[in-house]
Amino acid sequence: MAGKVVVITGGNGLLGKEIVDHLKKCEAKVFNLDINHSLEDSYNIKTDVTDEPSVRKAIDAIVVKYHRIDGWINNAYPRTADWGVNVE
Repeated sequence: MAGKVVVITGGNGLLGKEIVDHLKKCEAKVFNLDINHSLEDSYNIKTDVTDEPSVRKAIDAIVVKYHRIDGWINNAYPRTADWGVNVE
C-alpha cells in the first residue's frame, strides 16, 4: 500500500478511524472524506456523501494533487430521519 492514494468516506467514525490508521501504517496516502471534521486540511476533506457536487469537489482536489486515486472505501452512511430506527 506504500504510496497508494486511497480515499475513505466516513473516516471519522468508529470503523473509519481504524481503517484510516491502518492505511497510514501501511504508508498509503489516505484522504478522509467526512462531513464531521474539526480541522480540515489536504487529507481531511469535509464532504457530504449525499451531495454529488460535494463529492465531486473532493475527488477533483485529490486528482489535482496526485493525478489518480488507487483505492476507494465506501464507509460513510447518511444519517437520515430513520437512522437508528428498528427494522421491525
